[in-house]
Amino acid sequence: MRKKSTVIKSDVLDLGPMDFSLFGGLSEEDVKRQLANRDPFYNEFLLFDKSKNYSLEEYMQIRNVIGRDILFNDGIYQQFHYKFPNKYGTSVVRGSHTQGFWEVATTKYTDNVPNYPLPKKKRLRNKQFKKYGSTLSVISDPKRFEQFSDVEKYMAGLLNAHLLPV
Repeated sequence: MRKKSTVIKSDVLDLGPMDFSLFGGLSEEDVKRQLANRDPFYNEFLLFDKSKNYSLEEYMQIRNVIGRDILFNDGIYQQFHYKFPNKYGTSVVRGSHTQGFWEVATTKYTDNVPNYPLPKKKRLRNKQFKKYGSTLSVISDPKRFEQFSDVEKYMAGLLNAHLLPV
């Protein structure tokens, strides 16, 4: 007896942002409310926000600071990169891989890349990254938070814990 094979079309499965409140995560309404109530103090340190449309020049400046291209994944709904004056920062992500929670990784910025702009050709850019290394390195395992205010408390602790530049 032969089994029937089922073919599922991928365009039918385009669900868009999921409501993770059914699985213990955050609903889209909760996320919108939390982002509206963000502390404006941290906007001074905001390096990248996925929801903003950057010009090519702005994106190139951000890429020069981070030292690599920023990956745009359909499963990531919110993404922020913060850089503090003490060369530490955070990468904050919320998406399908985080089950709707805020995931925060501590990052450290170094001055490995020379002061001139990165090449526009990807092959030459990757060659330079191999030679000098990336300016951004993740120094902690990701931590999950349900509230964005908890993410801000974590960032405040990171900002206050490393007062002297490294």
